[in-house]
Amino acid sequence: MDNFQITREFQLKMLNLMCRDYSYFLKTSKHITDDNFEDEVLAWFYNKIKLYWEKYQEAPQRVFFKNEMLKEKKTDDEYKNDLKVVMSKKKVRGVQYIKDQTEEFVRRSIFYESFNEMAEEYNSGNKERAYKMMSDAGEQIRKFKFDKPDRTFFFRDFAARLDGRYEKVSSGAIDKIPTGIRELDKVLRGGLGKGQVGMFMGDAKMGKSMALGEVGFNASIVWYKVLHIVLEENIELYTDRYEARFNRMLFSDVEAGIISKKEARKIKKKYGRHVNQELVVRAMVDKWDYTVQDIWDEMEDLKADGFVPDLLIVDYIDLLHARESWANKEDKVRSQHVVKDLKTVANRARIPIWTATQTHRIPEKIKEDESKVITKAHVAEDYNKVRVCNVFITMNQTMREKENMYGRMRLFVDASRSSGSSKIIRVYNNFEFSMLNDPEQRKLALGK
Repeated sequence: MDNFQITREFQLKMLNLMCRDYSYFLKTSKHITDDNFEDEVLAWFYNKIKLYWEKYQEAPQRVFFKNEMLKEKKTDDEYKNDLKVVMSKKKVRGVQYIKDQTEEFVRRSIFYESFNEMAEEYNSGNKERAYKMMSDAGEQIRKFKFDKPDRTFFFRDFAARLDGRYEKVSSGAIDKIPTGIRELDKVLRGGLGKGQVGMFMGDAKMGKSMALGEVGFNASIVWYKVLHIVLEENIELYTDRYEARFNRMLFSDVEAGIISKKEARKIKKKYGRHVNQELVVRAMVDKWDYTVQDIWDEMEDLKADGFVPDLLIVDYIDLLHARESWANKEDKVRSQHVVKDLKTVANRARIPIWTATQTHRIPEKIKEDESKVITKAHVAEDYNKVRVCNVFITMNQTMREKENMYGRMRLFVDASRSSGSSKIIRVYNNFEFSMLNDPEQRKLALGK
């Protein structure tokens, strides 16, 4: 075969495998033509195999080849001898080797063909088209591969496992994105799904923004692309929080710029590994009337730059305004339609969205009772807004828990529309390190 040394015997084994294995034939035939074979006999067999598969959608039969040879007067011994190999029922030895060599040949063929076409375009002055052609060819080369045996060498294959996990994320093969808070993910059966909206509800200064930041951080460290929309404060506050969380640093130290040169070098190296899984923080604080449409427009702008988020965080929804058609309605109607618009974005973009809202008029006897939690029954004023969400989480913390119990908090998770269950889970909200996690994770994160 052109540009790659493959013996005639090997080509016969390829034809035999094409007769047996439809998936092998299908992948190979997209890139191999009869011109690639060493002689006209092999080319003839290839064309007949292709004809039979395409016409009958089943493996070629020996009688078919014999009839075709008779009709076309292919009576040479070479045809007869090759037919024995092509249709041999014996188990083919070295199937994986054949597939590996075929992969190599096809990848080289894609490169050579694309290179020549790219060179022509480049020399003609079409540099952008030439660049796109080479990028497309690179993607084809990367993706062309046959299934391997279900076997792994655990230590040796670590890098491959890592690539595989990234591939699942970047290709969108995973339907749910975990929050990284283990007990919460158990209730959600893996996380928040594509097209779903999750909402945290809590009092002012309860840690809603920190909870959203925790979700963003945990998604980012496992290769998801995150867009974090900020609708209050300034962008530096949020980047400082992420800085503290990524590097297990005190938020006050980050805010004050207390970072040594050695630490800065480590951070720069760490962030270099996340360049392709970017975390984008976008502040929308320069005017008071941002809507969900503005968020969609931001996503479209980022898409033009090659960034398509896997997860959207909106911090927080109470600060978004309704579209003009709902602008003059009462507050609870407006807020319900803002959430509906956000749900539309989740469905159109096929991504999960996390946001937050503030509690209203919750009795103090519930807030300060560690045996009680806020549920839908207590949020009548916000019910229309809450019921649109797939997952609704209230943040419950008494003053004693906040000041004397290391920031312990109770999350009431109402995930009835997502997983059919509701549960109270305990977490810790640590403002010093900008983290929110369950007890065991807290110990690990703090190195205790």
